[in-house]
Amino acid sequence: MDNYQEYLRLAEIYQAYNLVNRFHDENHHGNALGELFNESVFNAAKFLVKNLERRSPNGVNIVYV
Repeated sequence: MDNYQEYLRLAEIYQAYNLVNRFHDENHHGNALGELFNESVFNAAKFLVKNLERRSPNGVNIVYV
């Protein structure tokens, strides 16, 4: 059960980070992003700041957050 909780936490972190990373990549390409997407990215970033501990999982760049 401990592994399940840890993997669930990592899945939530990676899902939220996917939004932040997508925003970062698409913003540099000049694509117009909608207001709803921008709000989702903001909430995902808040979630990440709250849930990332002293070290981040592999592949998660805290600078993007």
